[in-house]
Amino acid sequence: IETKYAWPTIDEEKPMHILQRTEVHEGEVAYINDSIGLHRIENPSHTETAVTLHLYIPPYDHCNIFDERTSRSNEAKVTF
Repeated sequence: IETKYAWPTIDEEKPMHILQRTEVHEGEVAYINDSIGLHRIENPSHTETAVTLHLYIPPYDHCNIFDERTSRSNEAKVTF
């Protein structure tokens, strides 16, 4: 499932606003960039496996991660 969120506003401490939830199936493609918002990809199944391929163009070594409960962000080092 891909969940898209609106960018939180500065100094706002409330749950992130969900724009859209989409079930992504085998062979389908999901896309996002900063002008669209933020997103989370998850496998809700506890028994079925899932594999995703993420392409970051251009590549980067740091990103912001967000707490969906508070909208607070922290910088994280990306490792591959």
